[in-house]
This record gives sequence, C-alpha cells and structure tokens, in this order.
Amino acid sequence: MKKIELTLLVNDILKEMEILQLHRRTITYYKSGLSSICEFFENHKKYSFTENMLDVFLEDMNEKLLRNELSLFQFKRLERASKVLARYTNIGKLTWDTLPKGSSIEVNGYFSDISSSYEVFLGRHRISGIRYIRANVRHFLKFLEEIGHKDFTGMSLQIIRDFLIATQPTHRGSMPNVIDSVKKFVRFLNVEGLTALTPEMILFKVATPRKKVLPCFSQEEVKAMLEQINTYTPQGKRDYAIIYLASRTGLRCSDILGLKLTDIDWKHNEMHIIQKKTGEALSLPFGSDTSALVIPLQLCFLLSMRWWILQSLRIK
Repeated sequence: MKKIELTLLVNDILKEMEILQLHRRTITYYKSGLSSICEFFENHKKYSFTENMLDVFLEDMNEKLLRNELSLFQFKRLERASKVLARYTNIGKLTWDTLPKGSSIEVNGYFSDISSSYEVFLGRHRISGIRYIRANVRHFLKFLEEIGHKDFTGMSLQIIRDFLIATQPTHRGSMPNVIDSVKKFVRFLNVEGLTALTPEMILFKVATPRKKVLPCFSQEEVKAMLEQINTYTPQGKRDYAIIYLASRTGLRCSDILGLKLTDIDWKHNEMHIIQKKTGEALSLPFGSDTSALVIPLQLCFLLSMRWWILQSLRIK
C-alpha cells in the first residue's frame, strides 16, 4: 500500500464531509477524533497512515477506557473516527452509514457512476437537502433500470411521469420534494449532454387532496321540513320529534329509535346512551326545548306498538 501522509488524509476526509453537507456538529465530532489520531501518530514519530499503527492506537485507547482514563463517549468517538479513516483509505472515498434508506438502493454500474457524479455536483454547488435529493434520484434510477433502461437514451417525459405516478402512493406528503429532486437531476443530465429533456418540460403536478365535505341542512331547511309535518296526529308528533331531535343532537336514527326515558338525566339536562353502531358511550347536553320532545316521542312509540298489537289480534 502506498504511504499517504496522515494529515492530508484527514484534510481530504473533512472536505468530503463538507461536500456531503453533513451537519456542522457531526463534522466537529469527527474532526476531534481524527485530530486525536494524528496526535497519537506524531507522538510515535509516524507521519504516514498504516493500519497497524491505527490498531495500536485503538488498543491504547481501549486500555485507557479500562483504567477509566477515558470515558465511553470519548472512546466511541475515537473508534468511529478510526473506522472512517480506515474505510476512506481503503476505498478512496467517503461513504456514510447513516444515509437514508433510499441511498442504499443498488443500481447498475453506469447509473451508479452518474449518481456519484451528481452527488459531487450537489456538494460543489452547495445545494441544500443533498441526502434527500440523492435518495429520490436513486429511486428514479432504480425505476429506469427495472423497466429495462441501462442509460438515459430512451428516457422520455412519459417515463418520468410513470415514475412520479408510481411513487405518489408512498410519498403523499412529500411529492413536491420528489418532483423537485427529479427536475434538479434532469437539469444536471441536460447540462452534461446526457438528455435533451429540460426540467421545464416536466409539468406533472401533485393532485390537491380532496376535502371531504359532509352534507348538512341549514336551520332554514330544518325549519321548513318541520313545518310540513302534521303535528295533530300521533305519527306526525313522532316524526316531528325524531327530526327535531336528530337536527339538534346529531344522533343516528338507530340511537333515536332505541332511546329510553332512563337514558335522560333530567336534573342536568343530559342524555347518556350507548351508541348502537360503535358500542361507545355518548353523553349529550340538551335544552329544555329538546327534553320536552323526548316524552312525546316515547309515548308515540308506545301508542304505535299498541296499535300494531290490536291490529294483529283483530287479524287473528
């Protein structure tokens, strides 16, 4: 392995962290650990990076941890910094284990190279939200690969639209960001001469969520309905009481039909029932005008039952 000066490696790693737009506190966290590694190497007159010397460093830090000369937090920071240093030395670039799940999507060699180039482009131009953009672009590249594309030659507006439509069910709240990520990527491909498409051509828009509006009657409409009822008959009084009670309390028909006098708390003007549909308890306050209808309603039911009983006896 070619010997590389440790301080140069550390500087390159910190620059890569800047390009990846890691949080400032994250960069400071690793910078502190890498500085401790450099100091250890210099104290041992070692100025070039070697894995053997890094192992010696970790063994020494582990002994300090056992002697309580080093806290567990400090040891973990040094251990993580060591892993980043070793990985960067072996593969020549900085990879990040805590990237969003979308960034771990595997794509073919060509798409992978384009994705890496785009990540560098985003870093150099200080474009915000680099991690989220990268994840969305990886999803898009995977989509292209799955439908049989190995490059951007056959990429069309319809294919982009198909991707956005396929993505929408799982990104209902973030579709504007997904569309923006695809547009940014298409602009990059256009500048690189990889496609003739431009972001302005992508006219796909997120559908506005439909608001569910429940139908309801106005007070005037309820009044008009009640005025049409003949309240001089038992059936009319029953109908008037049911419609009035429903409009004032919002009770379901099944709950009104099952209403009993024992459900009424006359002292506190409250109604306590167990809803037939949900089985849940419900308490409703009501005014004196509503309570005046509850008793007639009960009497109407009793009279109706009496009439049906008499009719059935006559038939027999």
